[in-house]
Amino acid sequence: MAIEALGIKETDTGKTKRKKLTVQEKWQIFLETSAQDPPRRRDPQALWVIYSSDLTKIHRDVESGALKELGRKRYSRKPQVVPYQEHERVKRELAPREKP
Repeated sequence: MAIEALGIKETDTGKTKRKKLTVQEKWQIFLETSAQDPPRRRDPQALWVIYSSDLTKIHRDVESGALKELGRKRYSRKPQVVPYQEHERVKRELAPREKP
């Protein structure tokens, strides 16, 4: 199996440079590694040519993204932004009506 087929490229200096994984590839890796019954017999790290630290980072990123999205209040009203001048004008109009 050629080294290019694994997503690893050799640079001019002789060092190897790994292919950057897309978001879809990272999601697929997460699904395969977190499944109860893995669909493939091979180790996902060997299949995707990633280190265990990459796998840990993918799991951490997925968890933080899920917590961020689930914690968001989608159906709440957006806060209204009132310009300072408008606020001061209304404040001046209502000042005489307030009881001392």
